[in-house]
Amino acid sequence: MGKLAIVAGLLMLKLPAWVSALWYLGRRTQIDGNTLDAKAQLICSVVNRVRASTTEEITPEISRTQLATFSKVLGGGPTPVDDVTDMTVPGPAGEMPARLYRPRNAKSGPLPILVFYHGGGWIQGDIDTHDEPCRKIANASGGLVLSIYYRLAPEHKFPAGVDDCLAGFRWVRDHGNEIGADTNHIAVGGDSAGSNLSIVVCQELARLGETGPGFQLLIYPATDARMQTKSYDLFDDGFFLTRERINWYLHLYLNDFEAQKTDTRFSPVYTEDISNQPPALIITAGFDPLRDEGKLYHEALLAAGVSSEYKQFDGMIHGFINMAGTLSDGVAALDLSGQRLKEAWQN
Repeated sequence: MGKLAIVAGLLMLKLPAWVSALWYLGRRTQIDGNTLDAKAQLICSVVNRVRASTTEEITPEISRTQLATFSKVLGGGPTPVDDVTDMTVPGPAGEMPARLYRPRNAKSGPLPILVFYHGGGWIQGDIDTHDEPCRKIANASGGLVLSIYYRLAPEHKFPAGVDDCLAGFRWVRDHGNEIGADTNHIAVGGDSAGSNLSIVVCQELARLGETGPGFQLLIYPATDARMQTKSYDLFDDGFFLTRERINWYLHLYLNDFEAQKTDTRFSPVYTEDISNQPPALIITAGFDPLRDEGKLYHEALLAAGVSSEYKQFDGMIHGFINMAGTLSDGVAALDLSGQRLKEAWQN
């Protein structure tokens, strides 16, 4: 696909969904009983051409630019909210950038709050790449959202990100009243690597006997470094997130992958007792290598007596909440996230 075809593909994404469906009529990808959304299929086609570099040639800086570009082109927005405040919160290595969202038509007084950790394979992503998802979640939930920019690898290896995310939650728990938060109603959440960090925060706080979140929002979470599920075999290449990229992320994140891959602060699936975890909403995509480990963690929570809801968006690919300006299921997933947060806070 040449540059002209790539531009044409991006322009087609702006057209109604039925146009993409007509374009792929008779050529829709079907795997494991699911049919890939036509616009998602077009995104995969464009991305597979844009990502000309292999992981041997790419750098973290290039990867970060790619994610920022995809989020900007496909994410839509900005959705209006009542207020957005850039701020910092104290972390183990100094002040951490953060962004606070106050929803539209918010009630007076302290509001419940979601502490949000962005995705990006622990090496990319930031407050800006996930600005639009945080706006939508804030409005849908009626609560505050505080997006934390934790330290990224390879400049800051594991467990720097874990330590930052723990510090961000603890600051909200202990000082959230300073930003108008109701500290009796705190949730954590994120997507992909951010979802992994959310689980780790919940597990670590429980292990240490500290007060933790009351709810966890887990969007296509990474939970298991073994990469042995059926979905890894089905979607190892060609569907936005590839096995090759995941391997690259993991080895940049850890100092010694073989020695650290079973550390529960990295692979939380290895935690033996999760009966003390907060209720969860787990969202996955049907065409995502991480799909099955999200479902398996949901089943593990249920087996441990923890309330968990699982929702798979069958025709979607990894990263689809960052494509909510293009994929309607991205909007639906963020709306569902906000609604379940609202219900959890009311209960």
